[in-house]
Amino acid sequence: CKREISGDHSDGVTPVPIPNTVVKPVCADGTALATGRESRSLPGISFLLPADAPVSPCSARDGEASVGALYTGAVPIDEPDVIPMLAYENGPAALDWLAAAFGFRERRRMTDDSGRLTHGEMEAGDGLIMLATPSPHYQGPAHHREHCAAAQAWSAVAYIVDGVLVHVGDVAAHHARARDHGARILSEPETDQFGTRYRVEDVEGHRWMFVQR
Repeated sequence: CKREISGDHSDGVTPVPIPNTVVKPVCADGTALATGRESRSLPGISFLLPADAPVSPCSARDGEASVGALYTGAVPIDEPDVIPMLAYENGPAALDWLAAAFGFRERRRMTDDSGRLTHGEMEAGDGLIMLATPSPHYQGPAHHREHCAAAQAWSAVAYIVDGVLVHVGDVAAHHARARDHGARILSEPETDQFGTRYRVEDVEGHRWMFVQR
């Protein structure tokens, strides 16, 4: 997901809080950061940061007050060690659908002036996924296989192809919820020596396996 922040500090936008954040006060080239203003923004987005949060002078040498190094150097302390990063054609719609169909909890949504999702985060239990629309030319798996014979062939199986496994408390209830919201069920709930699970495609064709704890 893109986390680039430009030097265009827009006014009149709604600040987006960044909780539990540890800021590393160095630039990529090792230059120490200065401290500065309470909030930083990019076109269409503002970020609320502590008043003593460091501000990157890295690009100021080129006449641009960029805070790119600030945000890329900020590591939220509550992030898991492994985070799936998924691309969607319509990021905002995907955030809404994943919340409704899978019960994920949205914790961050960043869009540019055109409405394109530049960065989104959703929680699933104690797990986390990130999503964005990396390019207007991107096609989700379901869209891509409409005109790609190879993608159609490898999608013919019900197995998880480049997907994500998520643990849930009640597979039967989760399966019913996903089905009711139009998810494409790849395999009905099944139980064996490894547990109870089902496989499903989301609104753009990404594949998920939900396994009961």
